[in-house]
Amino acid sequence: MTDSSAPTPSSPPRTVAAAGRHRLLPALLLTAAMALLFALHFDRAHFYAPIDWNTGKNLAIVENLSPEHNFLMFTRVTFIAPNGESHYDLYNRFPVGGFALLKLVILPFGDDLAAKVFAARMLMLAFLTAAAFLAYRAIARIASSRWIALTAVLAAFSSYYVLRHSTWVSNEMMMDLFGVTLTFHGMVVFVQEGRFRQLLIKTCIALLIGWHVYALLPPFIALGLGAELVNAVRGERKGERVRALLSTLRCSRHLRLGVVALLFGAILPAFNFASEHAALGGAAPLTELPSVRSALGRIGLAPNLVSERYGSIAQFAGRQFHRAAGASYPYALIQWERDRQEMVTSFSVALGIATVVVCLLGLLFVRRRILLTTLALSGFCWALLARGNVVDPGHSHEAIFYVGIPLTLVTLLLLGASKVWGARLLPGAAAVVALPIFALSASQMTRIDPPYDQNANIRMRAFADISAIRQIAKRKNVFVNQDWLRTRALYGSGRAWRFLLAGSAIRHQGEGAPSDAEFTLMPHRDERLPLLTPDNEIVFLYGQADTRVFERSLFDSIVAGVSGEPDARAAFNLHFDAERRALVYSREPCSVQDIEFPFFLHITPENNGDLPEERRTLGFDRRDFHFAAHGILFEGRCAANVPLPDYPMSGIRTGQWIRGQGEVWDATVRSARNRGAGQ
Repeated sequence: MTDSSAPTPSSPPRTVAAAGRHRLLPALLLTAAMALLFALHFDRAHFYAPIDWNTGKNLAIVENLSPEHNFLMFTRVTFIAPNGESHYDLYNRFPVGGFALLKLVILPFGDDLAAKVFAARMLMLAFLTAAAFLAYRAIARIASSRWIALTAVLAAFSSYYVLRHSTWVSNEMMMDLFGVTLTFHGMVVFVQEGRFRQLLIKTCIALLIGWHVYALLPPFIALGLGAELVNAVRGERKGERVRALLSTLRCSRHLRLGVVALLFGAILPAFNFASEHAALGGAAPLTELPSVRSALGRIGLAPNLVSERYGSIAQFAGRQFHRAAGASYPYALIQWERDRQEMVTSFSVALGIATVVVCLLGLLFVRRRILLTTLALSGFCWALLARGNVVDPGHSHEAIFYVGIPLTLVTLLLLGASKVWGARLLPGAAAVVALPIFALSASQMTRIDPPYDQNANIRMRAFADISAIRQIAKRKNVFVNQDWLRTRALYGSGRAWRFLLAGSAIRHQGEGAPSDAEFTLMPHRDERLPLLTPDNEIVFLYGQADTRVFERSLFDSIVAGVSGEPDARAAFNLHFDAERRALVYSREPCSVQDIEFPFFLHITPENNGDLPEERRTLGFDRRDFHFAAHGILFEGRCAANVPLPDYPMSGIRTGQWIRGQGEVWDATVRSARNRGAGQ
């Protein structure tokens, strides 16, 4: 096997038209696969889909990006002082290029927030498509087979991690994946044709988007420079070897690539740090800038919560092998985890180790292995470079960059099978199998994560409400009463508010009181308050009022519609609110100590098939929560309104628990009123 793209001498003669069709068909099949992915997301329900946490954060940065702030990247303004001075929640550690491109894409949509979200998500799919074609072109050059390239790309891009994050708006995901494949394609062309300038340009373009291209550079530079040095001293007399080594180092294009990447990569954060230093008044030393401290922590040079909590070698290695396995197998074949909290098991770690070992063993039989070795090792190189970041379970998207393992593994297996068994039709047959597996994986992932088909009509009206609120509250201090019953159901993660109210200074519970803001936003109508958006339907903006007036309004909205005997009694009274499809917890008298411990909520459906697949063996759905997420303590009384699923339920078990001590109390709700959705 070689990395050469030249046709083999034994290839039979073919007509030009037949050869053209042979070259075109794999590309058309890859186009069809990517078109299917677009089609699965291109409907009204996806248009008004919930905003995931990463999308909310990054769209907020994009909305706030402007020359007015010297292109400073921040997720929100936390407070606007009377003198007009703004205080920021900074997120300034990434290159500005990807965010600037997103700004250009969403700018034409004005105040149409839903269209902005949808356009940004489609841009992510466009980057995924471009990454797939770049990987296809690169593997086709290495393997001298477009069918092998098609199979490798379809297999690698049908994994859980790629499909799970394909529409998450972030420079760290599909945009960075594009940057990595763009640079890798430049490496392939450089090795085969010597086009060094093209490689430099592609590397700099990738760095304008994100930092993950640094995953490719260390192995490529080390292997390439090592080969140059070995060739330089081979055949030289002992006294001439030092001179030969120095001459090689001076002329090495691999070394030049590393120097250019470091210098160009240093310019981008320098611009960020300068704008951040100015935004903080110019008084903070460089090492105290939030972005500098964050960057040092992410690469493991400064302690932070992530590295302290997940920093052991065993945990680090186990999680990376777990992710390598999840990135290597199509979702249709292995149903990988769906939650952000990764469940690392001995099986997943063993599967990852086996996959990596097979991949590395295959590389031993490749004569010019620098390109495939670089590709296979890139994910682990990034894990070592950003070790303070990749160990965090909340950063499972980092596993996207283990895509080099399945690309390399499938390429090696098909090359080896074709050579050993002479199975010339095997790559084409493998591509025919890979295409429906990709389609099935994409279809399954789109259906379950997230549930786009629920409440699209409500979310559509909510976006219209928020557009009206933005016009009133722009450049003002707004207190957002994050009643998670509504915000999570209608708008997605809590970070969505940073995008939805971009242009205003927003704070949440624990960051101030409504009386400290000019406006208060709540997800229920109360005519007793200074209502400023009477035409809204879902979410409402109020003027200034006493803090306790807002607290009473929220408390009353939670217990509204609840009367009569409770459906269960324990430490809390439990009422099933059929109209709002919720379980209401109430207690009087109530203190902070009564609500400080977590609540568990286990829901048993009448039909086990209504449960998510990972819950069906347990037989119940688990929706544990903290009281503050759904309720309020007011004048010695507390109440919480917790949403329930739409499927028919046969029973509900709930209570509180203390870590390490077990349950404090529990109660079972079995009522005819909770049987069947909407009854």
